Amino acid sequence: MSDRPKQPDTGRGAQIWTSLAMLLVVAIVVGGALWLLRTPAPPVSPTATTATVTPTPTVATTSPPTGATPTIEPTVAPSAAPAGLPYTPGPDETGTNFAWMTKMVVKSGYVYITVDYIIIGEDPEGGWKITNNNPKLRVFPLAKTCPCRYLIEGGASLSAPLKPLAFRTKWSSAPSDAMIRHNPYKVTVKHGVVTRLDNEWLP
Repeated sequence: MSDRPKQPDTGRGAQIWTSLAMLLVVAIVVGGALWLLRTPAPPVSPTATTATVTPTPTVATTSPPTGATPTIEPTVAPSAAPAGLPYTPGPDETGTNFAWMTKMVVKSGYVYITVDYIIIGEDPEGGWKITNNNPKLRVFPLAKTCPCRYLIEGGASLSAPLKPLAFRTKWSSAPSDAMIRHNPYKVTVKHGVVTRLDNEWLP
């Protein structure tokens, strides 16, 4: 039997340390895995989508200006006169209209009148309402046989018919405030020639 002391077994100690190291590594790996499983995943932000909006075109509506006065010819042009007529017809119109008579002239033995058409109607507040919504003037010759009658001053009675030349003389010599000059006329026209002329009474 030897009295020499035993040397420690170094191989066995190395195995123990290796085992401990492996256990530590396993513990770290398992712990890390458990930590990842228990931690919720960060919310995923939705991808922002940029929409391209095309603006709707605006259509501007232009209103005509209020109170604009259209350009109006001062006189309605007459139609072309047929060859051989001793007079010049007015605008080729047929019908009866109320009008202010503004002028009377004589040309080549024919009387020509200048008239401004008006509308006569009852006024809701009483009496008569005269509207002049057509500022154009018309010039018509009077037929040689056209009966012309005027209001007898101070009443509603018409005179006996006069021939155009005699009527023109009476009209021209009357004062401007006389009914023959002051009141409107009912003018009957056939193809641009006056065939009847009556002074109109207004109550």
